[in-house]
Amino acid sequence: MGLIATHWNREQFVEVLNAKLADTLARLKQWVSISSHTLNIAGVEALALQIGKDFEHLGFEAKRLQSTDPRYADHWMLERKGSYANKQSVACVSHLDTVFSEDERVRNAFEWSESGNRIYGPGTVDIKGGTAMLYLMLHALLEIDPDFVEQVDWRLFLNSSEEVLNPEFADVVRPYLDAQTRACLVFEADESCRVEHCGLVNQRKGRMTYRLTASGLGAHAGSAHHEGVNAIALLAPVAQTIESWTDYDKGLTFNVGVISGGEGRNRVAQSATLEGEMRAFDQDAFAHGKSLLMGLPGAVHYTVASKERSGSLQLEILQEDAAWSANAGSQSLVDIWQAAGTELGIQVYGTSRGGLSDGNRFWEMYPTIDGLGPSGGNLHASERCEASGKLPEYVNRDSFVPKALLNCFAIKRLLG
Repeated sequence: MGLIATHWNREQFVEVLNAKLADTLARLKQWVSISSHTLNIAGVEALALQIGKDFEHLGFEAKRLQSTDPRYADHWMLERKGSYANKQSVACVSHLDTVFSEDERVRNAFEWSESGNRIYGPGTVDIKGGTAMLYLMLHALLEIDPDFVEQVDWRLFLNSSEEVLNPEFADVVRPYLDAQTRACLVFEADESCRVEHCGLVNQRKGRMTYRLTASGLGAHAGSAHHEGVNAIALLAPVAQTIESWTDYDKGLTFNVGVISGGEGRNRVAQSATLEGEMRAFDQDAFAHGKSLLMGLPGAVHYTVASKERSGSLQLEILQEDAAWSANAGSQSLVDIWQAAGTELGIQVYGTSRGGLSDGNRFWEMYPTIDGLGPSGGNLHASERCEASGKLPEYVNRDSFVPKALLNCFAIKRLLG
């Protein structure tokens, strides 16, 4: 299955998709106008209700999936059950939240704006544009081949807090996945930015975040400097050691992101903290990186005026997200999309990314592929600066139809 041609008419599909694009973009514009920063619970909720309303006329029912974390809004599932007795199901994943706070949107006048082929705005490509891609695909499928749609249970899962990598989402979704689920399809952006090329993600780095706390001895920086142990000085060589563990050949990176400590310039710092992250593509490299951190000594030292000063170091692992490693299930989906691409004249290739997505939590349960959304650029950016040429997040208008075409033909090969 997956290598047999769809026998759909390409030209008919393109015509229908083009006819429905304006309606899709109008809905996307409305979604983009709703401020849905991760911590804006009311905004995320409003967006979920609007998306649910828009998908309702395609036959989908919206179901709230309660979040266990009061800091975030609830997740949602949009479900359309097929009428056939022997059905397969597919899980499609997007998210509701963006990284843009309302203050940032206002400060940078960041809102929907069109310039040539580009549409700028918060979430246009990450990932409200991915949800719009799903809407366009299903709208076209219902018109061209409603019988195929009825052979499938379609489940669309919307994460309320993906941008902060809320670990609960997979557990909340898991009860709605079953033995008939053929694949998990994630609609993050396609960063290839080429209509005739399509890069599908079949591997992502895992990430571990951590905090190191150094404890020294406070003292007056003038009259009792010799009695103090500076916690910042204790951390400084540790930060350099951690950075030195980066191994690009192994796809292993360490980043010291934040260092803070001390109470004033006239005091020897009694406490200091370092927060950072470690990322790796490979599970073995991930385990190796973790072992390096776990091996940091509990006692640390530095030297002042030929005298050794000693303090303590405590490691706290904040969160672990396993690597989405290269695997046969994801590769099988790349093969199916490549076969569909060959049929349509679109070059398809598998690619890896250093950032995480919901795919990191689903690939071990079901064959998973990512990057099924439209193409665009400057994700997570809201600034526009003519002097530097800096531009905010945008989606390419002309990427919707060819990508929707490819996705529909590939899903037909997967499930048909």
